[in-house]
Amino acid sequence: MDERNFQIPIIIDTYIQDKFLASSFNKLFELHEIQEFREQRSVRRFVCYACRQQVILHATPDENSPHSHRYHFQHPKGIDCKWKYDQKNKAQIYNGIKEGSIHKKMKQLIVDTLTYLKDWEVIDIDHHFIFNEDRTERAKPDIHARYMNEDIAFEIQLRSEKPETIYRRQKFYQEKGWKLIWVSAENSEIVSKNFSEDCIKVKQVQKDIAFSNRGNWFIFNKKLSSKSIEDNQLTLRVKIWKPEINNNIIDYSWHEEIITFSQVIFSEGQSFISDFHEEDRKLKSILREEGLKSALLILDKEKPRDWGQYIQRAKDVWPSLEVSGEDTKNLKHEFDKKWDERILKLKYQIVRFFQSEEWRENQQHERWYEISSRVSQYNFGITHDANLGIIEKILLILGYSLSRTLSPQHKRHIQSCHYFLDSDKYYTFDGYLSLCEKAIQKSPWKDEINSDRSILKRSHKRSAKPTPTDLDKFLDWFTSPPQLHPSNVLPSTKISAPSSKKKTQVFTPLT
Repeated sequence: MDERNFQIPIIIDTYIQDKFLASSFNKLFELHEIQEFREQRSVRRFVCYACRQQVILHATPDENSPHSHRYHFQHPKGIDCKWKYDQKNKAQIYNGIKEGSIHKKMKQLIVDTLTYLKDWEVIDIDHHFIFNEDRTERAKPDIHARYMNEDIAFEIQLRSEKPETIYRRQKFYQEKGWKLIWVSAENSEIVSKNFSEDCIKVKQVQKDIAFSNRGNWFIFNKKLSSKSIEDNQLTLRVKIWKPEINNNIIDYSWHEEIITFSQVIFSEGQSFISDFHEEDRKLKSILREEGLKSALLILDKEKPRDWGQYIQRAKDVWPSLEVSGEDTKNLKHEFDKKWDERILKLKYQIVRFFQSEEWRENQQHERWYEISSRVSQYNFGITHDANLGIIEKILLILGYSLSRTLSPQHKRHIQSCHYFLDSDKYYTFDGYLSLCEKAIQKSPWKDEINSDRSILKRSHKRSAKPTPTDLDKFLDWFTSPPQLHPSNVLPSTKISAPSSKKKTQVFTPLT
């Protein structure tokens, strides 16, 4: 699927409260993580960036994709969103289609095999419903058999079911005390002959079954039937999603084993030979310490500018990082903390610039140019040609002390308002009254400003219609969290004498 055709191009990950491109989903998440999202057993983790409403994860076959499927998000029915469009999916196309000849042949092959084996008894072949204890739910297993007096349900799965349907079926048999095993056919279309080398042939149905059973799915065919009868024990082929450490990276691939039914482990409604999740946890714990150290080092050395950029770099140095796991949540916390530190440092540097001798005495802009160039890629409203005289007065209104006399103790927050209210006298401030009003509302000295007599005399000027300015963005950013408290950047006690050098300027700075 072309990225332009994604119904929802950007999603919000509610786990870490940040956004990322839907097109990067395959790169960020491993196959087993994606399958957990498809199961949708817990509160849905992702929402649409445009409308903040529910999304559903869909799969489209794609041989060029890392997992042989392209995963994308769509809204379910009934949600109104500007990004939504109508599109039939394969589940609708297949809805109502009767089981095919392969399904029937598979059932008969298993039944014919079991009749030859000791300790096995075939009870029913897809004829009768079974019910739970209070008869509120029912199921009709493809094959109901008994093995050593235990009830066994065989389900032949050739086409996709919703992962939640698989889960409900497992829960039903678990509560009934039966063992459930899902079996897939093997032929040129459904499973590749060279499966171990050619994982592209794995269908989504096999993935859904496998990751509902700890990374395992089972296969039966005529050859295995003959072996079962010859050895007098039901023999299956199992495909297992296995993790392996390779040069400090965890590689994932399908492995194949020939096993007997007696080797199958049944737990919590699932059937498996090897527990992928347990093996994966063990390997990740081995690589975690070094990976975490490398990921945290990126924050200090590279200073990534957004979460999406950082998490992809973290995956580069820590490939076994689970983007859906607790470590990612901890990294997000560290990223936010470092980001806040950088923002506070930047705000601190801005106030320090306006306190500096180069600005207060010489009106030199070089330091401001340096700051604006360094953060030009961010949307902070810090521009090369910003009117620094306006910003200076806004900082005073906000309660920052820029010198021993330019401070709230000397009423400079009130005096600064006069420049905006008397813009006919101070022409540089013309058009910035709305900015002044916004600064007053954000100022800790708001009440004192609004009750000042000299300000009250000019109250008629404050009723003008709000007018956007080129510094609104800067003010909004500067007063947004994390906030820099004025008391944290008090000016130096030493203030140099004013320079006698003539200055060229377009405004009159406070002294």
